[in-house]
Amino acid sequence: MSLSIRAKLFWVSFAIVTVAGLSMVLVLETQLRQWLEERLENQLLSELRTSAIAVEVAQSEPRKLDCDGLADRLGGSTQARVTLIHADGTVCGDSHVERASLHELDNHGQRPEVQAASPATEGRSRRFSETLQTTMVYRALSLAKPSPVATVRLAIPMTEVDELLQRLRTILVIACIAGLACALFLSGLASLLVNRLFAGVVRNIRAMVHGKGRESMALDAPDLGSIAQTVNHMARELEETVAKLADERDTFQTLIETMDAGVIELDADRTISVVNSAGRAMLDTEIDPVGRVLVEAVRNPDLQLLVGQAEQGRSAVEEVSLRAQGPLSKVIVRCTPRKDGGVVVTLQDITELRRLESVRRDFVANVSHELRTPVSVIRANAETLLNGGLSDSERAPEFVEGVLRNAERLTQLITDLLDLARVESGAYKVNLMPVRLHDVVESVLATVAEQTLARGASIQNLIPNNLQIQGDIQVLDQVLLNIVENALKYTPEGSSIEVRLADLSDNGMARIEIADNGPGLAEQHLQRVFERFYRVDAGRSRAVGGTGLGLAIVKHMVVAMGGRVGAKANTERGAIFWFELPRS
Repeated sequence: MSLSIRAKLFWVSFAIVTVAGLSMVLVLETQLRQWLEERLENQLLSELRTSAIAVEVAQSEPRKLDCDGLADRLGGSTQARVTLIHADGTVCGDSHVERASLHELDNHGQRPEVQAASPATEGRSRRFSETLQTTMVYRALSLAKPSPVATVRLAIPMTEVDELLQRLRTILVIACIAGLACALFLSGLASLLVNRLFAGVVRNIRAMVHGKGRESMALDAPDLGSIAQTVNHMARELEETVAKLADERDTFQTLIETMDAGVIELDADRTISVVNSAGRAMLDTEIDPVGRVLVEAVRNPDLQLLVGQAEQGRSAVEEVSLRAQGPLSKVIVRCTPRKDGGVVVTLQDITELRRLESVRRDFVANVSHELRTPVSVIRANAETLLNGGLSDSERAPEFVEGVLRNAERLTQLITDLLDLARVESGAYKVNLMPVRLHDVVESVLATVAEQTLARGASIQNLIPNNLQIQGDIQVLDQVLLNIVENALKYTPEGSSIEVRLADLSDNGMARIEIADNGPGLAEQHLQRVFERFYRVDAGRSRAVGGTGLGLAIVKHMVVAMGGRVGAKANTERGAIFWFELPRS
């Protein structure tokens, strides 16, 4: 049931006055109790010090000292319970206990106020007294001459404070009730006036809507102008706020759409409410995932487990394998809980990073393996020569030739590694200029002419004489030499090799192909032949003297000149290695 404005104003005023009255009572009672207790404790401390002086004076004549009588006299003058305690903790006088019952009291040596007391500092505590059956405040002070009385203790009950507060509480409640009655009367009157004012405003607004009563509105409601100004001001601020929020929303949308990381927002039911383009690509879903439950958009138990941990109020980060459009991808998933029970999921693709880490591990392992083989051969041959092989005139040259051959292989391997390191680090500078590729190919063929003749192979230069590309002559010579030598090494004797220009659409790039009619390469090898130390047949590669770095050097050199490189199967037989460079 909805309440009218008048009823709402009345009950709101009633609640405010009630809360204010109760708060005032609680605050006043708390402050007054604190003040009374402090005053009571200060008074008790003063009386304790006076009593201690009196006991020290009385102890000057120990023969005339009556401890219990002295305690009774001090208790009568201070209106507090006075207890005199020996050094061993026994009570020798108490103003609230008969002399005959003193021996029944517990040993007071373990009381906290007695243990904390010293001649310079008083001990203090507050607890329930089993003897008097009431809460007491205790203060104790040790005497400088502890014989026979070592400690003087005073205690007063808290009943006086409670009784005073009870009377004050009664007065405050009566005052609050009276104030509440007055406030209710005034709030009812004010709500009646406000209700009449708003009723008049509503009538006048309705009259204005129908084109009547504009002058009467100004006369009957002089405050309407300021109300209208306030409403118009609020409307303008609201419009500005909505526009600002729209701009922030667009900025946020643009920001998350341009992020490389995937962002997915889930509500409390794990329904996807927001997802950016990168997130859609990683989820690998054909339809829009917004509005769908996460388990329907991606069926990955590891991801569901991380989201469940975030729903329990703690962030979760873990590497998860997702299958996004084909090969398995590695993703760092971070799930962050929201205050409304939802979860924000960010996906960082680290597939390439993990691949590079694997390549680096393989590189280190392959370098170790490639270096170990020639070094082992050189060491074995050297040890054989030192152990008497030099005297064997027939076999000594064979061992020396083995040392030389593996030393040359080791030198070539180190040279290739240094070249590859310079190219990858960017220290290998290229001098780009217009180059006639036909002449470069002729120079390379002249370099490998002896090797070509030895293998009975034929190499044709089919590059047009007028073709000019943008490149570095020395780098181009190295690129072509590596590819052509690779073709000569891994094709059978009598093979045919062509260096030609591919027939491509004019895109500003020239594609040069080196095609052979050898055994060719399988599809899985074509994608990896440009990796360092990658071999299709490791045994055969080492037999022909390859280091496994030539094609990797080719790739980085071509990229340094602004081109790209690749390999594919020949339509008839063999393989085709190609690279592209800008035309001049």
